[in-house]
Amino acid sequence: MKNVLEIEDLSISFRTDEGTFNMVKSLSYTIGEGEIVGIVGESGCGKTISSLCTMGLLPSNAIIDSGRILLNGEEELLTYSDAMMSRIRGKKISMIVQEPMKALDPVFTIGNQMEETVRRHNKGIKKAEARARCLEMLKKVEIANPEHVLKSYPHELSGGMKQRIIIAMALICEPMLLIADEPTTALDVTIQAQILDLMQNIRKISNASIIFITHDLGVIANICDRVMVMYAGQIVEKAPRRELFLSPRHPYTRGLLDSLPRLDESREKLDSIPGSIPLPKNFPKGCRFSTRCAYATERCRQEEPDFYACGQSIVKCWRYAGEAVDKEEET
Repeated sequence: MKNVLEIEDLSISFRTDEGTFNMVKSLSYTIGEGEIVGIVGESGCGKTISSLCTMGLLPSNAIIDSGRILLNGEEELLTYSDAMMSRIRGKKISMIVQEPMKALDPVFTIGNQMEETVRRHNKGIKKAEARARCLEMLKKVEIANPEHVLKSYPHELSGGMKQRIIIAMALICEPMLLIADEPTTALDVTIQAQILDLMQNIRKISNASIIFITHDLGVIANICDRVMVMYAGQIVEKAPRRELFLSPRHPYTRGLLDSLPRLDESREKLDSIPGSIPLPKNFPKGCRFSTRCAYATERCRQEEPDFYACGQSIVKCWRYAGEAVDKEEET
């Protein structure tokens, strides 16, 4: 499978009034052509920050300490200027941002905003042709009466319709990679299921690769081919979807799964992971999960573990210490 995206040893720090602190450390993974890969973890794990880095949209106080981001095996995105990235964003890589209620400009119609995206990346295209493309895309995301919707303002539409419009805008220039950042947040269960079906149809129609960012493992189970679990700015486990749900290896992954209700179990109280994710300035010396892990030893608190192979999973945990995964397998 051809790799659309390759991230190698990416580390990101942030300047604050209290000093400079590392947020994302040694992040490495690949996305294959036509593949849907889920990134899961609690809020504050670094899921969105790493994706904003891929888009060239990090805040001004961010520092890229190391790493490479390769698009289609050729374009090294971290070397690109903002002007060069503006030609990449929307055309080759698109992002569905969180909170559809805030992602659309309230003073412009849906048609104005969609047409702007088309005309920005297709110089010389006529207004009528751009509008026709917008109508076609709205139909693909199953919006009824698209002509009326193009004339509407965001406040006149429901949350589910806004989410579909954001997806349509992200796909209208046929990018090779779509980053979906919590695309089902704040949507009811019925609309959520429709959005997930839509994402799978997108993959079938365009063969686009999708990075699906969420904290909801139930969503991951429905849509993804592979899953990466992040904690405190690091990937702690990577595995095919089936392997991850049937045989979770890392204590953090197990904790996330144990916190979910199951139809085949009768429990009066769901399990929870004690404590919370530490702030970057308080990340522990060794394993970043050691302060919340029931299996933590002194070695975990003092030494950072490497990646180890276990079945089809790759796990960052001393419990699976053995032959370290080489660089090629790690991605």
